[in-house]
Amino acid sequence: MSDFITNIKLEIANDENYYSLSAISASGLKRLKVSPAHFKYADPMEETDAIKFGKAYHAFVLTPEIFNLSYFVLNDVAIYQSLVEKGYKAPRMTKEYKEWAASETAKAGGREILTLDEFTKMNEMKVALMNNSYAKSLMTRGTKELPYAGEIETIAGTINVKLKPDIVIYDTAIIDLKTTSDSSVGGFARSAANFDYHIQAAFYLDLLKMTSFFFVAQETKRPYAVNIFEASDQIISQGRYEYELLLSLYKYCIDNDKWPSYEVFNQSKYGVNQLDLPTYAIKPLEYFIH
Repeated sequence: MSDFITNIKLEIANDENYYSLSAISASGLKRLKVSPAHFKYADPMEETDAIKFGKAYHAFVLTPEIFNLSYFVLNDVAIYQSLVEKGYKAPRMTKEYKEWAASETAKAGGREILTLDEFTKMNEMKVALMNNSYAKSLMTRGTKELPYAGEIETIAGTINVKLKPDIVIYDTAIIDLKTTSDSSVGGFARSAANFDYHIQAAFYLDLLKMTSFFFVAQETKRPYAVNIFEASDQIISQGRYEYELLLSLYKYCIDNDKWPSYEVFNQSKYGVNQLDLPTYAIKPLEYFIH
């Protein structure tokens, strides 16, 4: 448990306004780690296709009722086959198909559109996920997507926080479903480092006073391989060290309304860095006169 946090006051939050709450989250801490300026002023990150698919799959697995309210599957099997039978070589480029698609999109009523291929893939992935007996036992228990918000008292002062774990099991364990291109031990370790999963794991465990954090990692290409990881003491210790430092920085920025960029991580008074070439660029250079 963190010695940096002296008291925790969290309540279950309203899911509808969770994302608009003025509070720091694990994802906010990751952005702050780039720099306070990136956290404060950067435009919202444009979601890649992979991120959009991951969000949809999360809802499909964890909260199917929300998935049905938020997503609309564009099932074009019948119209596609009809146009093929009419002799069209590129059915989706025809006026008839585009008119059908526009009509179906209107029926979506603002819901995000998924193609039938994407929806089929989600079903295949869920089958693969649930075929892993231990993953199934983790994914089908506990409370899912429950948002928390409140304040923590720290040695740096009082800070508003929020978090939304995928699954909480019996006030003991937190489960996080991750879609990934590589769920092997080495591949997912690289993802954990690249995407700061250690910050999220430690932050969630300490704020909810849990004992174990599990990642259920699933690849998004066949055979949709699943691997399960429990966050080690090393990951939690590093994550705790980083989130404590970042919370202190966040508190300073809030109190002083100062949002510096990269220079905040440079001990030089003037923010001057020494520039070295990366190791791979240090190599012999030869020339030959023939």
